[in-house]
Amino acid sequence: MVLGSNKNAQKIDPIKQLFIEKLKEYNQKKKTAGGGFVDVTSEEERRMADELVRIQNRFGGGNLTEFPKFEFEK
Repeated sequence: MVLGSNKNAQKIDPIKQLFIEKLKEYNQKKKTAGGGFVDVTSEEERRMADELVRIQNRFGGGNLTEFPKFEFEK
């Protein structure tokens, strides 16, 4: 039984192809943004910084961009 020719085997679903293209596009934008937010305006960056300051003040400071480290005593 033949499952398909090479032409059919190499066809890619158009939705899958679009998804792959968007991932590549996002990856390129992420690299040019230096690891920061992609397609963000200066107003959005300012609001994000303001929110981080507000949350730090409310919950006692600390670095909110890192996952917290937990230490348990035995």
